[in-house]
Amino acid sequence: MAYLSSGFFKYRHDPYKDRVSIFLNKLKNKSPFTLQLENNLFEVVLNPEWEWAYLECFNQNKKPKFIIDENNNRFKFNSIVKTTEFGGEPSGYRTKKEKSTCEHLQEQINEAKGTKNFIFIKIKHKKYKISNLIQFEGYNCKADFALVDENNKAIVFISHKDGYCNPKEFGQWSGISYFTEHSEVNDFLQTLKIKFPDGIPKGHTAVYRKIKDTNLKKSAVYGLCFNNFDCNRQNVDLVIQGKIYLKEVSKSCYELECSQIWHNGDEVIDDFEPVLLARYANDRNDGGFNFTRITIYPIGGRKVIPID
Repeated sequence: MAYLSSGFFKYRHDPYKDRVSIFLNKLKNKSPFTLQLENNLFEVVLNPEWEWAYLECFNQNKKPKFIIDENNNRFKFNSIVKTTEFGGEPSGYRTKKEKSTCEHLQEQINEAKGTKNFIFIKIKHKKYKISNLIQFEGYNCKADFALVDENNKAIVFISHKDGYCNPKEFGQWSGISYFTEHSEVNDFLQTLKIKFPDGIPKGHTAVYRKIKDTNLKKSAVYGLCFNNFDCNRQNVDLVIQGKIYLKEVSKSCYELECSQIWHNGDEVIDDFEPVLLARYANDRNDGGFNFTRITIYPIGGRKVIPID
């Protein structure tokens, strides 16, 4: 998750990248901050009268729990999106492989439609009228793209992973910034503090702990809003690995074929099972641990040893 709360103090001593200084300058200049709550992205201007409270936290290398806007509305600090000025991805950024996947699927949809306005795509036992697809470039959400109907309404939300039947070929299921208040995540961080107070050493094998809470696992895989009745950008219908092909199953009706596919709510098991993982990374300070990246990761994605 590209939220400002992740690695906020990472560049504290770099005058050009220091996120604390950037935050304070935006506060003084009344420049808007981008926030995300559930599926909504919006901008707020913070009340500069609270600068003293932010400074009090920053001087102790602590992140504030809340921010306060000009209308004295209170928001969680970790709802701030890591925009480009804070070192986040620029709007429109996607890897070549992700673009290639969408372009390849779009070409197939166009060819299958021919002169018609839509085709049917069958997912499990339901048929959807699909006319096109859209990518969610620049959005901070679980879905990479969606299949849309004739009215350009997104109706099937898809998270795409690179590779072919192999968890080693994609990075992670999720970051932890939005799960830090979950008891299992908090317990993992406390164990890290005891066993690796200075962070994971360079050359040390990544450490992991299995997750007991099924809802936490599925929220990491399908999105923060998992368990909501309707699928959306933060609660995807499908997680797909690899190239996607349209397979015709009857006249003008197709299914999606790929190397791996998980439907919303499916258990994710074996080498793909989500676990809490911490590893050395020279450009991260997740959870306040030096040179450490902490994620929810497929257990077979790299060489790991149990933390306990």
